[in-house]
Amino acid sequence: MTNRWAVLALIMAAQTMANVGPLGIPSIAPLIREGLGLSVAQAGSFLSAYYIGPVLMSLPAGWLADRWGVRGAMILGQALIAVGLGAVAFAPTFSFIVLILVLAGAGYGVRTRPRPRPAWRGSRPTSGRPWSG
Repeated sequence: MTNRWAVLALIMAAQTMANVGPLGIPSIAPLIREGLGLSVAQAGSFLSAYYIGPVLMSLPAGWLADRWGVRGAMILGQALIAVGLGAVAFAPTFSFIVLILVLAGAGYGVRTRPRPRPAWRGSRPTSGRPWSG
């Protein structure tokens, strides 16, 4: 992609979709809890499970970005998020939800650690100021 606005739109869409898990699941947690007969403590646990993945993947994500490039790492992370959050819809048990949310969270860790800056770098900044990050 050479059009920097298309790249920006893609990065924004990916970030929006990446945040569906941590921001969207709490709103439907009561429905998941009721559907699977979970306790309040179990519901809180599966909400927290999403954040285990980024903790586990912070360092490996940098290695993946060095090895595959930022674009490759971001695509892998986005794919893990999509697969993980999609699988939650078909989760038959509490332990499966926890496992799949850790996987989705790992995708979030891979997706967000390399930072989108190099993906944007192909376009020249108009102000001459470096991007943060």
